[in-house]
Amino acid sequence: NLLYWDDKTLDVYPGLAQSYEVSPDGTAYTFKLRQGVKFHDGTEMDADAVKFSYSRVLDPDDEFYKLGQPFPLMDFWYGAIDPKQTIVQDKYTVTLKLKQPFSPLEGYLAWPAASIVSPTAVRKYGAAFRENPVGTGPFKFAAWDHNQKVTFNRFDDYWGPKPSLDTIVFRPLVEQQTRYTELI
Repeated sequence: NLLYWDDKTLDVYPGLAQSYEVSPDGTAYTFKLRQGVKFHDGTEMDADAVKFSYSRVLDPDDEFYKLGQPFPLMDFWYGAIDPKQTIVQDKYTVTLKLKQPFSPLEGYLAWPAASIVSPTAVRKYGAAFRENPVGTGPFKFAAWDHNQKVTFNRFDDYWGPKPSLDTIVFRPLVEQQTRYTELI
């Protein structure tokens, strides 16, 4: 995401954005992006990727608009952003223009729903992108065995602190007794 939350205070701080400024009238957010950040598919994260990511979820005229199952509160949380007015200033600077001031936006940009995704991967997978996600985080998607598990492997080219784990596996355990047995 462009912004993250501090785990202890829930204050918002820059993530993929190295820094950002809000216009005095609160209708423009300009982000200076970190340079050298790679998506899990090896492509570069830049201002065009930011514009693409918000256009695909907010602009009904975008060819990739709401692929798969959209986040249900996307229009409510991010609807103040005018995707047609997003300005790529240069390779690492992007301005999100708002239809009107919207004070909760900074916090909402830290939510997973506001993730910046690889345009290359979205074009490659189309509607199957939600089952083949490509982002910039410390772990990259490896496999999804439906109703069994989702596996992520460490992304060695991650721009932030290197994770200490090689792999994370999420397993849905529906029955309480099964969860208890697995824990033991």
